[in-house]
Amino acid sequence: MRYIVLKGLKPLPIKAKGLDGKLVDAPFGALDLVRWLIDNDKHFNSDGSGVRAGARIETQLEKAKHFLALEDADWVKLKEAADSPNVSGGMFGGGSNAYPVQPARRLEPFLTAIQDAAEKQPGEEPKRAKGKAA
Repeated sequence: MRYIVLKGLKPLPIKAKGLDGKLVDAPFGALDLVRWLIDNDKHFNSDGSGVRAGARIETQLEKAKHFLALEDADWVKLKEAADSPNVSGGMFGGGSNAYPVQPARRLEPFLTAIQDAAEKQPGEEPKRAKGKAA
């Protein structure tokens, strides 16, 4: 298993056009990037194993709070997609290697979190007794 630590990753403050054409807040976070990759990248949409990996990751996205737990093979596929996105169609027309947020350097904390996924489940922070120092 690999564990992508989400704690401390703040969503990017993005503005997008609403249905009425006005700009609205549409924050974009680490889980949004993961969902965008499994929905759009060819690693998850060109064969059955990719589709099944995307479905497993989607299930884990629904459970994620402080970390995203993935099977090793699913994490490898996600890491490859995050390192070199290969999307087809969608918002970018024909094949594209563009990230969904520009400038893409704003995604660096999310990409690093995927790359640096822990091999052991992150533990809960120890609770201190009231009035006692750790």
